[in-house]
Amino acid sequence: MKKFCLFLLCVFLPNLILCAKEYTFGLYITDLYNFDQVNQTFQADLWLWINYFGDEIDFDGSLDFINSLDERQKNYQSEHFESLNRNYMQQKFTGNFRCEWDLSRFPFDKNLLKVEIEDYRPIEEINFVPDYKNSKVSDSISFSEWKVSPLYIDSKPFTYDSNFGDLSSSSDTGTYSRIVASVMISRLTPWITFLKLTFGVYVAFVLSVVSLSIRPETDSRLSLPCAALFAVVSNKYVVESVVPSSTSLTMLDSIHIITMVSILLICMVVIKTDGMRSSENSRKVRKSFFIDRTFTITICIVYVAFNAWVIFL
Repeated sequence: MKKFCLFLLCVFLPNLILCAKEYTFGLYITDLYNFDQVNQTFQADLWLWINYFGDEIDFDGSLDFINSLDERQKNYQSEHFESLNRNYMQQKFTGNFRCEWDLSRFPFDKNLLKVEIEDYRPIEEINFVPDYKNSKVSDSISFSEWKVSPLYIDSKPFTYDSNFGDLSSSSDTGTYSRIVASVMISRLTPWITFLKLTFGVYVAFVLSVVSLSIRPETDSRLSLPCAALFAVVSNKYVVESVVPSSTSLTMLDSIHIITMVSILLICMVVIKTDGMRSSENSRKVRKSFFIDRTFTITICIVYVAFNAWVIFL
């Protein structure tokens, strides 16, 4: 019987010790603002709290916001409930946080805003457990352009490849408990923004296709797609002034590129068929009309299919 009790103690004692060192961490976001897609930052006001059993621990100034450029603590309060042998700490922060804005599918982009928090003490001393029930985004937050998802909070250990010179540590690494609170934001009216930025491009393509059905002796047969090409190039500069620059190929870049390539191909076909129709050979004239009709159908199908693939996939 003693051996069995000793076995149970060895099995459950580590878990009991771990539970005793767990600290319930909650976070409530009261405001989100200043979404800066150029500098890839956002600002947030938030309340955070920690409750735990045992002796009272000082958390004033011990929390580190990992992805923060700057943060400011507005108040700090800590209280010990002796009847429950439980402690409660609460403080408010406002800060400017880094965020990787993904603009590859602008304006259909979705971006994850994160707030990452660690305590300077290792996980053996401070092990955070998320307060899922009370961690939220304020219902009072509303945007005319953005849709905000519910708050997701998680806790995970993060290991650094250094013990930061800790003489009491027997390891060359240091593991800390990290809280990650994240909110997904997306645009409320992406299609309106999309049409504003691409309507001129699609009109230019349609006018270029129309030139294939114009009579050969008409001057606008070639001048129309050439003018449309310059219009697409100009529209691309307008888009780049609205959308922050990106090193990757974005959806809008792909649409502009395929439109310019299509118009260039139309210009080449127009030049080719005009030369064939100037010939006195009736066979070449009939063939030129066949090329125009076939190319018109082909380029329209390919262009629509490519746009659908870029937008919806």
